[in-house]
Amino acid sequence: MKTFCRLFVHTSRSQKELLEQIAFAIKGDIEHSSVFTLFLELDVIKNENADAELSRVFPDGFVHFNFSLEFETNESSDIANYQQEIGTLLLFFWNNNCPAVAACDFETDLPFSGGYKNESLPWPGK
Repeated sequence: MKTFCRLFVHTSRSQKELLEQIAFAIKGDIEHSSVFTLFLELDVIKNENADAELSRVFPDGFVHFNFSLEFETNESSDIANYQQEIGTLLLFFWNNNCPAVAACDFETDLPFSGGYKNESLPWPGK
């Protein structure tokens, strides 16, 4: 079962504010720089490759967004619930005009195929 997933998120919010937003969106609990739910654990990491100018380049600039969210499944969860929570989080970001792109083993199973190359979704400077 392929479960690797990383979201790249571009926001002006602080890491703490982003953690709070994520916990609210997927009804999770915050511990340090992580959010936990019944189905997943995710770490919110400041992207060391963040670059405001390069992040505006469509479609590959997402690797320069300022945050990376790295996901792991909980041992007891099934892949469908894991993917659904990641999809819920993507939709939350997009509905709040926050650029986000998924790089996952299963991105084609996510809303808008994870957002890659989709010009209808939020993008920095758009």
